[in-house]
Amino acid sequence: MKTKTFLFLCLLSGMGFIQLSAQPDLPTGTKSISFTQEWSWGYSTPVICNGVQVDYITGYPVAHVTAHFENGNFVFSNVITHGDVYGEHGEVFKLSELDKNLAAVGTTWHFNLKGDRGNHYISAVTWDMINDPFMENLVIDKAVCVENGKK
Repeated sequence: MKTKTFLFLCLLSGMGFIQLSAQPDLPTGTKSISFTQEWSWGYSTPVICNGVQVDYITGYPVAHVTAHFENGNFVFSNVITHGDVYGEHGEVFKLSELDKNLAAVGTTWHFNLKGDRGNHYISAVTWDMINDPFMENLVIDKAVCVENGKK
C-alpha cells in the first residue's frame, strides 16, 4: 500500500501542473505552450526502499511545463522539475524529475534525489491510464536506493 501511495503522489506531482479545463480556447492547428512555475502548494512524496518508507520529502522546487495541443485538444506534456527538497531527517536533496504525460494513454515519470548525506534515490514508473484507470497496476521500471553511499 505504501508503494502505491508513493507512486500516486509522484504521478500527481507531475500532472498537477496541467489544468486542462482551465486552459483558454486554443486556435485550430497545432500549438505548444510552455511555462515555468514554482510548486505553490508544495512538493511531497514518501521514499520507499525495499517496501519500507525510509524518508518523506517536501519542498518547493521549480517545474517547467511544455504542453502540446492539436486543434485545441491536449496531446502530450513534459514536466521537468528541479530544485532543493528536504527529508524529514534534515537531509537536503537535489531533485531532478521528468514526467511525460500522453493524453488518454499513460504517464511515465523519472526522478533522481541526491542527498547531502550520501543518500541517492532513483526511480522510473509507468502508468497505463486506459487499462488501469485507478492506478492499481503501476509498473516500476527502475528503483535504485543508495543509502549513505551504500547499496
